[in-house]
Amino acid sequence: MNSLGLDDGAYLEIAASPYARLSFAQEAEDLIFADWFATRIPGPGFYVDIGAYHPQRFSNTYIFYLMGWRGINVDATPGSMGRFHQRRPGDINLEYAVSDNAENLTHFIFEDGALNTVDPKRVRYLEAATSYRPVETRIVTTIRLDELLERHLPRGQGIDFLTVDVEDMDERVLRSNDWIRFRPAAVIAEDRVSIRDIRSSMIDQFLGGEGYRPIAKLPRSALYVDARRWPSD
Repeated sequence: MNSLGLDDGAYLEIAASPYARLSFAQEAEDLIFADWFATRIPGPGFYVDIGAYHPQRFSNTYIFYLMGWRGINVDATPGSMGRFHQRRPGDINLEYAVSDNAENLTHFIFEDGALNTVDPKRVRYLEAATSYRPVETRIVTTIRLDELLERHLPRGQGIDFLTVDVEDMDERVLRSNDWIRFRPAAVIAEDRVSIRDIRSSMIDQFLGGEGYRPIAKLPRSALYVDARRWPSD
């Protein structure tokens, strides 16, 4: 059985169908933005993926890599970029913890690396509500997003979209950017509020203050575009 619970025959039929659409993202965020960019960003673009975790699994950017896009992948887990160097050698692959202050934090590492976080409140929630437990901790030194981009974004390169998924540290990552110098055309941020409550979200309020508007809300994430460039659909 596969992740859809289908037998192999049904799964292969879906994979071979010209009407099926392939997504590597957890909630098909990549397909939503692929549709959005299709008529707005000509040719291959450039992404920045903070909390990239894995070159394919739950990846908002891998489908773009296959389409000829390139970008910067960042994850705090030691050794995580080995898989990126193998699978995505055309990208810039970096091991950093990103936050709004330069400080030493405890990085909690889980058996399922998608849960790795430096947020102790997230760890306490997982321990109380699930069977997941950290299997290791490391001390990591954080860097601001604007400093990371200053060091590693190729000179003259614009950012077509920024994706942030760092297990409840997303707002701090967003606040660490210089939105004048490094202004992506679009942003994906992890935000578990309901669509009914999105306007009360700190992430929505922050990005709204920076001139972005939401175009889609999924259970775990929200997608925004630069309202200065696209004031309406």
